[in-house]
Amino acid sequence: MAPKSLYFLSASILVLIIAYYLAFISSVDYNKEYPSDSFPVLIFRMVSYKLLTAAGRRALPTPLRVLDDMFGYFKIQVLFVTLDLNIPNILHAGPQNLTTLSTLTGVRSQEDLSRWLRAAESFGYYVFDSKTQLWRNTELSNLLRSGHPNTNENILRLFRQDYFGAFDSASVALKKAKLHLN
Repeated sequence: MAPKSLYFLSASILVLIIAYYLAFISSVDYNKEYPSDSFPVLIFRMVSYKLLTAAGRRALPTPLRVLDDMFGYFKIQVLFVTLDLNIPNILHAGPQNLTTLSTLTGVRSQEDLSRWLRAAESFGYYVFDSKTQLWRNTELSNLLRSGHPNTNENILRLFRQDYFGAFDSASVALKKAKLHLN
């Protein structure tokens, strides 16, 4: 094993041990709607996520990494659609059935809306209760609400405007642009 791989493996194991401690032994409650983590715990959680994600991606064969990247783009697009339809704010008032959600969002086809919501549900955003036939927010989708103190709504909208707007027309711009290499 190369020294770089050994370092990465050691760091990953250390992160797992500390994450286990914080999740099960410490008094930090991650299930609260408004987590009150201290700044070092927040930074640790962010670094842990990055390390564990990188470790998982290294284990994927190359063709699956390409599919994983494609799926990442799909996930963010699903979030943008549900955000544009104001679903997080609507569900904050309480669980809703598909008919009510279709009416409140202005979506004509309940089947189409159901597909988008099921896609978002597969990523951990929103939950469908098959007994009551109601959709509700999850901890993740609550962070997309405009009234949540830790909302990510504005940063997602900015991200979409600044980055995805440029990517949507990038191939056309590259084909039509004249490069001046002086």
